[in-house]
Amino acid sequence: MASLACSQSQAARTSRGVWRCLLGLALALNTIIAGPELALATGGKASDLANVGLGALQESAPSRALEQFELAGDRGLVDPNLSYNRALAYLLRAKSPQAVPGDLGQVAAGLEEALLQNPDDVEAEQVLNAVRAELARVRAKPLGEPVSARPSLGRALVGLAPRAVWDWLAVAASLLLSAGLLGRTLFKRPELRLASGLGIGIGLGLFALSAPLSFAAGWLKEKTEPAVVIAAEARWLDAAGLPARALPASVHGAGIPEGALVYIHQKAGNLAEVEWGATLGWVSVGQLRGLRQR
Repeated sequence: MASLACSQSQAARTSRGVWRCLLGLALALNTIIAGPELALATGGKASDLANVGLGALQESAPSRALEQFELAGDRGLVDPNLSYNRALAYLLRAKSPQAVPGDLGQVAAGLEEALLQNPDDVEAEQVLNAVRAELARVRAKPLGEPVSARPSLGRALVGLAPRAVWDWLAVAASLLLSAGLLGRTLFKRPELRLASGLGIGIGLGLFALSAPLSFAAGWLKEKTEPAVVIAAEARWLDAAGLPARALPASVHGAGIPEGALVYIHQKAGNLAEVEWGATLGWVSVGQLRGLRQR
């Protein structure tokens, strides 16, 4: 028993050490990289607030930093560095005596927003993975439930490439198809007509693949809004706002865990119809944070 207690204590110290190291590294890199970029990104009052918040963050004053970052966002500043800095401020507060329930969900929301605005931010992705792992570890104690869910088949297919790739493939397929049809009309030599026929076949195949995915990508971006759960759990409700009596078989537990990425399909009063993985249902709007997109 003593050995087990010692082992658990050591694991807890290791976990705290990892978090301190992770936060320290993120803050150090942010001081070197993100601060100057944010100062140059936009002008005006909103960026002034963001820079004041950055100074407070570097002074390890997360509550003061968050006040400035949230004000900057409310005044229309959309910048991946602002989202990332806001996530770091929530992370700093989450690991302090002033922690507020939902802070780690806010961290995940800020990092998801930063990645939405800048998909190449490797540092934000690494910190997000660490936060999600911590949320899964904490949640697994009583429930053994995952934080993330596999996306629906349609969203998974669309997500294989950025929307711009599907758009360009559809354009290229149309040009190839047009060239093949023109070649079949103009050319008389068998080898040229064969090449034109191949162009028609390839063009048709590419268009059949890319056009629906291009349309679906545009529809999903226009009709759904990404959001992150910032409560310990967003409970499933029915359309009247009452606890859902029957849950789909694919759902783990009675709600969506903190830090989970969802997509809002529609809002009705204080309710939102959300897609989590392959599941569609209603939750309270107050348990979600929508992600700003450029």
